[in-house]
Amino acid sequence: MTKVLVLYYSSHGHIETMAQAGAEAVIKRVPELVPEEIARKSGYKLDQVPRSPP
Repeated sequence: MTKVLVLYYSSHGHIETMAQAGAEAVIKRVPELVPEEIARKSGYKLDQVPRSPP
């Protein structure tokens, strides 16, 4: 079986939901660029799938 890496960025979790739909895949997200304090105040979903290493 072919393996696919789905690497994504998602502030509010919408892209995370799309990344998890469909085929069997390894799903990682890129590190957040916004400081954590601002992300929390802006309602970012911070408990998503593991980040890809830098």
